[in-house]
Amino acid sequence: MKGKAQEAYAYFKGTSKEIMNLAEIETLQYLLDNVDGKTVPFITTAFWEMTNKIFSVDTFNDMINNGGFLLKIQALDFEKAIKAWREYYDMSAQQCNLLKSIYIRKVDRPTDTLILSKDEISLIGTNDLDGLDESKTSFEEIGIQWEE
Repeated sequence: MKGKAQEAYAYFKGTSKEIMNLAEIETLQYLLDNVDGKTVPFITTAFWEMTNKIFSVDTFNDMINNGGFLLKIQALDFEKAIKAWREYYDMSAQQCNLLKSIYIRKVDRPTDTLILSKDEISLIGTNDLDGLDESKTSFEEIGIQWEE
């Protein structure tokens, strides 16, 4: 590998074979760009989790500055993340309670399909049918179905 392709793989230097395999199968094949006439993985930072710790070859500041800021809220402690989302999205108390309920159930049973009741769906707090359809699709992608 040469050039940018080498650089993309260099972000995983020192990681386990399992993490490298996961990066190749689940991430790098979707982050492609044309560099010097070749389609190669093109990334600006990488990080992974092992034994409840986050690792990167970048310093924390470099990781944040090179795209990690997109996940800044997700990297926060749960309660701080809820507060940040509430402020950023102007979420109601009901929406935050729904978020907490979904999170707790999903963490408790990560591989199970959750079913949101009609009452829970109403806590989303909108009558925008297009927005609700998008929400339903997004929920389905993470194993959460809506009661019909």
